[in-house]
Amino acid sequence: MTEVNAFIGLKSIKDYDKNKEIKKNIIQLYRDNIKIPYKEQVTNSNSVYSVYSIIFNTIKKRNAVAEKFIKNNIEVKSYYKPLVFGLKNTDYIYNRILSLPVYQGIEKEIEKICKLINET
Repeated sequence: MTEVNAFIGLKSIKDYDKNKEIKKNIIQLYRDNIKIPYKEQVTNSNSVYSVYSIIFNTIKKRNAVAEKFIKNNIEVKSYYKPLVFGLKNTDYIYNRILSLPVYQGIEKEIEKICKLINET
């Protein structure tokens, strides 16, 4: 490990609890403001909350939301590309999951993001 990497690691450890709370609060804002039916990717209490993904009821809904995000310059990601396609449950999740931005500073955009989700 280089000295630069060690420095970044030590800085991250120092701010870990604070950053985890910020991300938990961001996720709670999504939970409070998304009004359409969705399933949440399960996170446990040991999560670092680096990703918050939701699963839409239909492929059409997920794709429509993703398109609106792109048109509005909102980050669109799906972190879970399957190693194998053609498995019923894997394909179901892959075609419906969308990861929402959880970086610090996104709080001011969450109302807009949720409005796009709710109106689609």
